[in-house]
Amino acid sequence: MKFFDSKASALITCEEMCAKYGTHEALPVLGVYELSLQPDYDPVSFELLEDGTYYPVQSYDDKVGQARAALIAAGLSPEQADTALA
Repeated sequence: MKFFDSKASALITCEEMCAKYGTHEALPVLGVYELSLQPDYDPVSFELLEDGTYYPVQSYDDKVGQARAALIAAGLSPEQADTALA
């Protein structure tokens, strides 16, 4: 599980939380918050949601790369995939 460390404006893992703070839970008093979802990508920013969690924003470039890979896997050539995404 990952959390948002607002002081570092970065992700912090459970392992890092345990080593640094001795817990696997969010610590808002220390600036460490729960995420609204667990990302499998490196967020480019974080948005505070109404429920107090932070949303990890994915790069548009990551989304384009995933879409390109999906088009190629579906049978398009790399050039066709690039044209379709342009």
